[in-house]
Amino acid sequence: MDHIIVNALGIVSNGGRTLLLDLVESSPQINAKFTFFIDSRLLLPDCFNSNPHVKFIRLSSMLISRYFVDLKIKKIAKKGDRVLYLNNLPPLFSLPCKTIVFLQNKYYVSRSSLKGFRFKSKVRIILEKAMIRFFISRANRIIVQTPSMAKDVLGLTAKVAGKVQVFPFCSSYQVSDLLVEDERNDLSDKHFIYIASSEPHKNHWTLVKAFALLKEEGFSPKLSLTIAANDSPSTNGLCKYIEENGLNILLLGAMSRVDVEDLYKVCDALIYPSRLESFGIPLLEAKFHGVPIIASELDYVRDVVEPEETFDPNSELSLARAIKRFCGIEHRNLAIKAPVKFLEYCAQV
Repeated sequence: MDHIIVNALGIVSNGGRTLLLDLVESSPQINAKFTFFIDSRLLLPDCFNSNPHVKFIRLSSMLISRYFVDLKIKKIAKKGDRVLYLNNLPPLFSLPCKTIVFLQNKYYVSRSSLKGFRFKSKVRIILEKAMIRFFISRANRIIVQTPSMAKDVLGLTAKVAGKVQVFPFCSSYQVSDLLVEDERNDLSDKHFIYIASSEPHKNHWTLVKAFALLKEEGFSPKLSLTIAANDSPSTNGLCKYIEENGLNILLLGAMSRVDVEDLYKVCDALIYPSRLESFGIPLLEAKFHGVPIIASELDYVRDVVEPEETFDPNSELSLARAIKRFCGIEHRNLAIKAPVKFLEYCAQV
């Protein structure tokens, strides 16, 4: 019988507790024996103690306990076992079996501010974040719940390349894995424009990277920009990036008033990703010409117009999704899987 060891030390509340209890409840459906290392503060339903193939080992929540639990795991883990680190932290020691790290805390993989946390919590997060960066390469597989989390994990170190897997699970909100394919074209008939100079706040890189994301999905809309190659330090390398990624983007340079007016007449929408504006004249121009607007969800935009779609100007993914919504392309959310499916996946890693 397979042996799955789960390190859940430190998980006592919130979403982590929900997922842990989902896994414990689902464990009888797997032909395996389980050893759960859990926090001494965690309360379990009485029914969870009735399964002879499930063993619970309680430990204190002190930081030093993270070291001792890894020592215990090192002693009991054998070749062919699976060790699931459900509490974000990777193994401190090399193990003779496959190891899976489930990363669900955004603070550990992003540059999010720790403002508002107590000093003790800040120290713990900083130390554990360092542990993740140093030891994460020891994991055979790193499981996250969303593509955006996967992107952050891949940004930690090149050593995790090929190890990150998106696998969202929850007992209460499962949806079918079966997706109906819809008919869609490559959007090559769509023409978007951005009327702006090349200052840093105009945010051209986010816009171009959004079109690169669309290209990865098989969409190739046309984009016209009123800047020239290497207009300013903020757009250096933009032309090379466009060429390397085969994007349907034209750099038109500075244009006369007449030419700009003509551009409004032939486009499908104005995209306006600027992060900072006192007014935003192109927004008014597009409104005057009856051109739909896809713009940053910022106050300056809604001060003057009501855009058809909005997005986070700091996220190329958000911008790409706004373009797809505008084009009537349905965005499919993640298929949430059952906890037992997650355990089956871990057993097969």
